[in-house]
Amino acid sequence: MRRLIADLYKIVYRITHSETGSFIFALTYISALNLLTVYGLIVLTEGLFPFLRHINKFFTTRYVVVPALVLLALNFWLMLPLYKLTEERSIKPHVGPIILYSLISAVLYGYTLFFTR
Repeated sequence: MRRLIADLYKIVYRITHSETGSFIFALTYISALNLLTVYGLIVLTEGLFPFLRHINKFFTTRYVVVPALVLLALNFWLMLPLYKLTEERSIKPHVGPIILYSLISAVLYGYTLFFTR
């Protein structure tokens, strides 16, 4: 996840030249993709592991803020120390993994919306 956030940070920084805005956008975008991926995997494996139905309630009710904040904090913790981001800005970002992870998350979430009901 650190590599994805760092590459997205570099791309957004080259467009906006804002360190804080680029970091916040990259962190929230990857955290949202993680949230969609975790939700999709929980829905897909509910049949194998019945206890996941209780965890799924956190994603389908108003308590979705709890797993979102947990994933945001986890991704922020993975990004520490932050000074390495400014050092890595000159390195060329890799766009492929960001696009691939975005597609995987969208497919998982789309599958849970249209084929599991």
